[in-house]
Amino acid sequence: MLIWFLAAIGYVRAVAVPVERPVVNSATSASDLITRVLELAESEAKQVDGRQRVANSAAVLAVLGTVVTVSLAALLGSSGDSTSGSLSLNPQGAAAVQAACGSPKSVLRGRIEEATVNSPFITIKLDAGACLKKKSATLQLPRSSVSSILLEER
Repeated sequence: MLIWFLAAIGYVRAVAVPVERPVVNSATSASDLITRVLELAESEAKQVDGRQRVANSAAVLAVLGTVVTVSLAALLGSSGDSTSGSLSLNPQGAAAVQAACGSPKSVLRGRIEEATVNSPFITIKLDAGACLKKKSATLQLPRSSVSSILLEER
C-alpha cells in the first residue's frame, strides 16, 4: 500500500510541482527569444519526464507487489483465525447437514472460523471422514440453523 501511495505522490510531483527554471538573460533579437523559450520548454519537459520516470518505476513496483500478494493469497487461502469447537444444530440445520453429507448429525465438530460466528453463515471445517469419506469438508451453515456454538479456548 505504501508503494502505491509513493507512486501517487510521484505523479502529483511530476505534474503539479513547478520545475526549476534557469536564469534567463534578456534576448537580443526575436530569433534569440524564440530559441531561449524553446530551450526553457525543453528543460522543463526533461525535468517533468524525469519525475514521471520515477513515478512510473514506483507504479511498476506497486503492480508487481500487488500481483505477488494476490497470487500468494489465492494459493495459500485465507489466513482467518479458526478455533476448534462444535456447533449444535436445530432440526433445520440437521436436515441441511444430512442433505449435504448423507447422514444426520445434530452436532458438528471441527475448526470454526471465528470471523463467521456473528455473520449470516457460519463456516466450519470438518475433519476427514466427518462428512465425506476420507476427505475433509468445509460447511457453511445459516446462522439460523445453529442453536449453540462451543469454541475451545486456545
